[in-house]
Amino acid sequence: MEAAGLRVTRREIQGAAAPSSVKYDMAHANGSMRARSGHIKFDKKVRWKSLVPAFRPLFLKFLEETQQVPEDMENVDVLIEENLRDLRNNRKPEGYNREGIMRMIFPISNRVEFYVYGRGKTIEVARVTEQLSRVLQKYRLKHTIEWDQLKLLADKKET
Repeated sequence: MEAAGLRVTRREIQGAAAPSSVKYDMAHANGSMRARSGHIKFDKKVRWKSLVPAFRPLFLKFLEETQQVPEDMENVDVLIEENLRDLRNNRKPEGYNREGIMRMIFPISNRVEFYVYGRGKTIEVARVTEQLSRVLQKYRLKHTIEWDQLKLLADKKET
């Protein structure tokens, strides 16, 4: 375990459906796992452009799983298209940083990554993050999942 006990790398996933494209940090597939944030970090070979085919299903899955699908889907289509425009130009997209129970944020970073941050039930963050990971697996985008990697939240847990 590292400093705050937040990272335990587990590279083997058991079961017939165990994908080789995902590596999990900390215990996985635990129904009672609690996390404030779930971080999906892509393999070094993955570029922003690589996310273009997976982005629409990923974004819609996020809205569906977090029960944040608005009645007016036209707004969602505009948001998706704005994000896709950035991805096509190999730039970091905006994600979903709106007022709500959960956010899908693409941080300013040198890596291709995003995280799901929840202000409500911590069990839901883990579930939603794993659902998004499954979408990415369908598109064969190699990534790792880490939990509670936000510095501000990690500091609060230590005190």
